[in-house]
Amino acid sequence: MVYAGGSAPPVDPTGGWELEEALDIEYAHAMAPHARLYLVEAASNYDSDLFAAIQVANNLVVCGRTSSCPLGSRGRGEVSMSWGGGEFPQEASLDGYFTAPGVVYFAAAGDYPGVIYPCASPT
Repeated sequence: MVYAGGSAPPVDPTGGWELEEALDIEYAHAMAPHARLYLVEAASNYDSDLFAAIQVANNLVVCGRTSSCPLGSRGRGEVSMSWGGGEFPQEASLDGYFTAPGVVYFAAAGDYPGVIYPCASPT
């Protein structure tokens, strides 16, 4: 487990985030039992923390480090994000988080009708 903010985030009293994380990591392990899996936890559910966690996940996939990768790093893998929110006018400015070379992104589509971001991102 990697804490994107440097320390464990507070426990969600509803258990919602913990349950979601457990389901995601268990299905990923079942689908790819020999894969190297990282659980990257954001410090909170604020966009600034969620996108910081995506950057950490990008680095782990591309070069196996939580900080920036050396030029020429060629890791390959996936980043799965089980969160999202309503679309907003500035979302295109965040799409660059989903362009690390060699990384495929999966984003939650939501539990209700409609489209959510980052699932709606073209990248």
